[in-house]
Amino acid sequence: MRGRKPESLPPHTEAVTEAPDAPDWLPPAGQAEWRRVVPTLVRRRTLTVADFGALESYCVAVAYARQAQEQIAEEGMTIRAGNGRLMRHPSLQTVQNFTTEARRLASELGLTPTSRERLGSHEGQGSMFDEFDI
Repeated sequence: MRGRKPESLPPHTEAVTEAPDAPDWLPPAGQAEWRRVVPTLVRRRTLTVADFGALESYCVAVAYARQAQEQIAEEGMTIRAGNGRLMRHPSLQTVQNFTTEARRLASELGLTPTSRERLGSHEGQGSMFDEFDI
């Protein structure tokens, strides 16, 4: 049908067909994120070897955001500066930066609802326009 989006992302001929192990150098939280998202990307046939750099960067960003968040959870949202004044915990900016980067890379990899919709993947979701066949 003209104008109709495909039901799933078009498979790449060079797509990775088996989930590779997470790189050893990734932080533990990055390895966990790799194990969480890679099977989905492989199943969709959208992950290629060329994407590994972006995938690795995404996993690092997730890991560092989590590490900074854990530090804030332990130390609080404010700290005492050298002059004794209370100030925002510096890790708050770190969380924001790495969360923003992770979100950007997740979108590039098709890991967000909006990016999947933009790429035409519905993964079991119906469209409100299905009944109109558009």
